[in-house]
Amino acid sequence: MEIDLNTRGKRPTFFENAESEVLMTALLETMSELWATRERLLALERVLQDAGLVAGGAVDGHAFSKEDEASLANNRQAFLTDAFRALAAEFQTLDERTADIQAFQKDPGDADA
Repeated sequence: MEIDLNTRGKRPTFFENAESEVLMTALLETMSELWATRERLLALERVLQDAGLVAGGAVDGHAFSKEDEASLANNRQAFLTDAFRALAAEFQTLDERTADIQAFQKDPGDADA
């Protein structure tokens, strides 16, 4: 008697095109991770409030400094660049791609880089 160890079941499909299906799966996974992050953030806020370390609404009312805003903007741009690198690679020249790879490989602590 042969036992089927596949417990995943049949995966839902949304599109006939395999590439679109992969993108939909990636989107759903990302949404799932985002929701889990939101839940954990809310739990953390509640724990901090219950411990008297943060007043209710303090996070919502927080204003970033100009330096923090600039840093967040830079980090957001780097995040988006990394996230969409695969899409842009098709349109990059070899020199542009090589420069991207070299920039990625640079040691942030290397002042000469």
